Amino acid sequence: MIPFSKSGLGIVIEFSKLKYQNKQYCLLPQARGNKCNRALKPGCAFKRSNMKARHNEATLNRPEGDRILDAPFVFIDIEKFSDQLKNEEAWKKNDRNGITVYKTDGFTMVLTWLHRDAVIMDNLVGGLISLHVLNGKIDFTVENGTTQLTKNQIITIHTGIMHTIHAREDSLLLITTRDEHQS
Repeated sequence: MIPFSKSGLGIVIEFSKLKYQNKQYCLLPQARGNKCNRALKPGCAFKRSNMKARHNEATLNRPEGDRILDAPFVFIDIEKFSDQLKNEEAWKKNDRNGITVYKTDGFTMVLTWLHRDAVIMDNLVGGLISLHVLNGKIDFTVENGTTQLTKNQIITIHTGIMHTIHAREDSLLLITTRDEHQS
């Protein structure tokens, strides 16, 4: 059994090294003086079962975007992805920019920056949603009214609930969805 301990934004394994796909990885980005070949990077994972890791592929917008989306363990560095989103051309050209940080059968996590006054209008998702405001302030509207959410607040939404999200200031959201048709 591998012991886990909380550290910063993610979970750090207390072992100093691990092997994944026959490569040695250190557990912290700075590697704390260990002689590993690379540090465990956001989106990296290690194998504890026979599950095959799933990757996305680099795109024109994200030429260095090849990353693991699903594996028995996926490390997600929210701060690094947040900085990446704000430095991409899409953030400069559009009212929002987002990246899928984890995806498995029926379960998806997306980190999204919205510019002030960006609106996601009449959104309807075929599953459960958790909307976590990591930074900023949004208005969340459903048929019955509007509520304001600020940093470190979460709202959950059941299937079939039409909703609108209006960013009152630049806002970072972690949107988690679960397709109700998946187990």
